[in-house]
Amino acid sequence: MNDLNSIFYHYKQLIALRKKHDVITYGDYELLLADNPHIFAYRRQWNGETLLVISNFYEENVSTQFDLEKGKKANILLSNYPTPVTR
Repeated sequence: MNDLNSIFYHYKQLIALRKKHDVITYGDYELLLADNPHIFAYRRQWNGETLLVISNFYEENVSTQFDLEKGKKANILLSNYPTPVTR
């Protein structure tokens, strides 16, 4: 319980996000990259808010690219890496 990077605390953060962002619960679900065996990605949209979830459940590094709508800015809400990689 002392490790703030533990799975327990990660799930606590996920629950807090779910309570804060209704798009997580009510948003329309759209699977992305269905043919990619290493990346599980989906989008949820609701009331003008978009949530993009990108997960890699494998040990190897993978990369992908998502284009944002013109004029839109992305914020990382949660990551299990000390410094999330963005480009």
